[in-house]
Amino acid sequence: MNQEKLVNLIIGSLLHDVGKVIYRTGDGRKHSVSGADFLKNEAKLTDKEILNCVRYHHSDALKNAKIDENDNVYITYIADNIASASDRRANGEEFGFSVTLPSESVFNILNDNNQKYTYLPKMLEVEKGINYPQENSRKFDKPFYDEVARKIKENIEKREFSSEYVNSLLEVLEATCSYVPSSTNMSELSDISLFDHVKMTAAIATCIYHYLEYNNISNYKEELYNKTKDFYEKEVFCMYSMDISGIQDFIYTITSKEALKTLRSRSFYLEIMMEHIIDELCDRLEISRANVIYEGGGHCYILVPNTPKCRSNIETYEEELNEWLKIHFSTALYIGGGICQITSTLYNAVIFANLDIVSRSNHQFVPSYVKAGRDATVVYGAIDFKFKNNRTYPIKIEAVAKNGINKISILGIKEEKEYEIVIQSKVTSIIEQEIKYENDYSIPYGEEEVEQQGHNGCTSKTYIIKKDRWLKWQIFVQIVETSWI
Repeated sequence: MNQEKLVNLIIGSLLHDVGKVIYRTGDGRKHSVSGADFLKNEAKLTDKEILNCVRYHHSDALKNAKIDENDNVYITYIADNIASASDRRANGEEFGFSVTLPSESVFNILNDNNQKYTYLPKMLEVEKGINYPQENSRKFDKPFYDEVARKIKENIEKREFSSEYVNSLLEVLEATCSYVPSSTNMSELSDISLFDHVKMTAAIATCIYHYLEYNNISNYKEELYNKTKDFYEKEVFCMYSMDISGIQDFIYTITSKEALKTLRSRSFYLEIMMEHIIDELCDRLEISRANVIYEGGGHCYILVPNTPKCRSNIETYEEELNEWLKIHFSTALYIGGGICQITSTLYNAVIFANLDIVSRSNHQFVPSYVKAGRDATVVYGAIDFKFKNNRTYPIKIEAVAKNGINKISILGIKEEKEYEIVIQSKVTSIIEQEIKYENDYSIPYGEEEVEQQGHNGCTSKTYIIKKDRWLKWQIFVQIVETSWI
């Protein structure tokens, strides 16, 4: 993989719409033209591929552009189209453009609201407080956009672009463009900020780049521009979710006198640890912080390339991370990834469909999202979940992930003999945790302090019961035994 080309793609995608800021300062040209000229003449940016991502990211400009067929701009072009498709939603009212249009609050339409709250023309500045949405709107005028352009220029000028610079550029754009509307089209809602749009464009572009690299596709023009509609149908990226299980017990199970101080320090520790975990995972997947859609409270969502290499790296990292957590925190903390949740959902669907299970492995610890004995895990290249279609005709598997809920359906033609499947799980024994005492001369004599809160393990039995669908007789019971230490 060409690391320099990838970095230039991310930076070019992050800067592709900088011309919108310049256009709103009074520059009457197309924002793609004014943006490229601003970066080249004002910010002294010289990299050709980055400038191309700004100058030619629209179809009309790209059509006759004399650029290489593997230029990054083709990736930025289609990534911008995908990101824009999620941004642009009609408001059913006015038409035309207004460069002074304020940014609207996303809560205006939440839960069927019909509000008109807008933000003030401000940047993220700690000393000026939080920019709460207001009922009385103020125009985003030329002086405001002049200041935004100046800030961006200062942070780009004479910088050496590298993978380390990407996160710095993200911070600059977040600080300057979080309240700048991405679109000033009065027929559309303006509740998507310019920062959110360019960040999503960069995330999608990164995934596309890895997809093309993995599939040895070097003619970007043919794949992404000439066959755009075909490319939209391909599964190029996926959403990965990660969750730290055991947070509540880890933070709040404190027996020392200075509980409040310990609670704060543990909470801060988990926050810093999650930041490190995300950074480490991004490095392994060769993506940037632009791909982190959400993080907070021990959870995160990351847009990742949909390639076997990426999935393998995720599974390997999860295993290594959980092994480290087991060594340092016993069973107090555990990382659960989105791929394993899908596997557990599929496992239960297969049971209800009465299909033959060939191979299934449980997690190292009891997961929080499913009952004991009803989970399944996969580790790419090592552990797999396998099942067999033992029915007369082919089956169809439908999977949907929406609003944090995974749903998998297995469809097929009814056979002469069908059964009602009942699943019953119960914990059969508790594996008591071991208590280890160590002398600590820094605390007063006679007092104890819990350094690490452990958890009991358990064993379980899951009964898979088949009943005659008409007579309701129980005709078969399969017992699945599982153990967690």
